[in-house]
Amino acid sequence: MSWIKEGIRHSQKYILHLLFIMTSIHVLAQGDLLITPRRVVLEGKKQIEEIMVANIGRDTAFYSISLVEYHMDEDGGMKEITEPMPGQKFASPLLRYFPRHVELAPNESQVVRIQVRRRPDLEEGEYRSHLYFRA
Repeated sequence: MSWIKEGIRHSQKYILHLLFIMTSIHVLAQGDLLITPRRVVLEGKKQIEEIMVANIGRDTAFYSISLVEYHMDEDGGMKEITEPMPGQKFASPLLRYFPRHVELAPNESQVVRIQVRRRPDLEEGEYRSHLYFRA
């Protein structure tokens, strides 16, 4: 029974939060791409999450997917981070996602999978990155 308590204590100490907010300024402005869920949290033993992307437009669309680092400014706008602030941790070095490009016909959808690769020396804390869908 003590090994169970030790395992719980160990996992609580090293909980890794990976948060994503799926955004694309260009795509969301057109309103042709539906993304669900809009936020993903990978913590504990969870290593893979699926995101559904759907083309709700009338034309076939090609999207390139990448990871970017953003933060919200005082006005509520999103700004790209060029230099990390003290204590700020990015999830992008720990992530794999596939596919990196999708082509969607009208009313077609596809799953994008995100996988976290935790390192043994990973510091405790929240690691945050954003998926960017560019048309």
